[in-house]
Amino acid sequence: MGRTIMRDGIDWSVTTFEGNRRRQLNEFRALSFREKLKHMEQMGEVIQYFASQRTPAPQPKRGKREGTTAGAAIDAHDA
Repeated sequence: MGRTIMRDGIDWSVTTFEGNRRRQLNEFRALSFREKLKHMEQMGEVIQYFASQRTPAPQPKRGKREGTTAGAAIDAHDA
């Protein structure tokens, strides 16, 4: 599938997920090894930043006895 540039200047071949991904891969492939390494290090820094900003997921509430859920405590009482 080739590039389709209309008179309005829009390259319609990159307006789909597949087309945009193909463009990204071609641009990355054209970089030198040193540039690729730099970009990958920057991506790692972004990942570390977002990991440090993440809040822990809320923990489920426990029953009266440690290690039991409220439903299990009710079932044990009824038995």
